[in-house]
Amino acid sequence: MLMLMLMLTFTYDYSAHIMDLGPTGWVDVDIATMTFQTEFVINLSNFYIYKEHFQLTNIGNMNIRFRGNVLLDWMTNIFVGIITSIFNNTITNIVSNSLNEFIQATLDEMNARVQAQGRALTEQEVLGLVHQLKNMF
Repeated sequence: MLMLMLMLTFTYDYSAHIMDLGPTGWVDVDIATMTFQTEFVINLSNFYIYKEHFQLTNIGNMNIRFRGNVLLDWMTNIFVGIITSIFNNTITNIVSNSLNEFIQATLDEMNARVQAQGRALTEQEVLGLVHQLKNMF
């Protein structure tokens, strides 16, 4: 199954202080048209979900912008733009592997709960997983 995520946006606050001096600000990241392939199998006899395949195939247009530090942002944004274009495939592989591990760990936890309790997750636990996914990147 080929899936398409149209837009992923997040902001990361940073602070790099040495002896109480240094830049602070935030980074805006926009990823447009992320494409991934995935296959899941649901065993209807025990209601386990198995991940057969997951691969992020294309990160699309990725924009990373540093903000909050007027003196260095313009230079940092130029440098980061060059680096992200050169290492786009490497970044795609790192993000793909991280998502793959997160999905597998989530499925393992859900399958263990189905076996022990007869249900996978409560609503509160789903919210916790979403929060972990947001904090992962």
